[in-house]
Amino acid sequence: ARINELRVIPASELESEWVELRNDRSESVDFVPFVLREEESDLSYAFPPQMPLVPPGAFVLIVFDGLGADLNDYDYSDNVALLHTPAGLSGDVFLDAMDECALMRDGQVIDRVAWGPELPFFGETINTADSAGGLGALRTGGAIGVHPLGDKSSDTYWVHYASTELTPGLANP
Repeated sequence: ARINELRVIPASELESEWVELRNDRSESVDFVPFVLREEESDLSYAFPPQMPLVPPGAFVLIVFDGLGADLNDYDYSDNVALLHTPAGLSGDVFLDAMDECALMRDGQVIDRVAWGPELPFFGETINTADSAGGLGALRTGGAIGVHPLGDKSSDTYWVHYASTELTPGLANP
């Protein structure tokens, strides 16, 4: 399982931040023992115990809207499970300028992405400095995501996606 796409700065107050995960393994994965954690405020989201196994290639979209698990959609007929965070875990969860999102299991990091102007520009970090070597600040309404042809050891792994390129629950362009 990996973090595939992340919207940190919604275009309006009517939209929510979200994190998209993808099961990139060839077998189904149990996400119940996983926790999604935001680094700076140490907020975390635990996957609901009733969540079924995630099929190979399927997506899990966690929307930080505070609407609660009663609205969760676990039907993978469209290749995506849609999860809503509990009350109190909504609004501006991730810091815009610098933060980290990690997928954890048993206290160990499974996958992560960090962003900020002081970070090295390779692998699982995005240098958001507006100077040479940086991708620039995260964009309102846009997202950061794994480029489908990106190499995790290079600066082409994580890229900015404009609001017109967002693909929650689908493969990244």
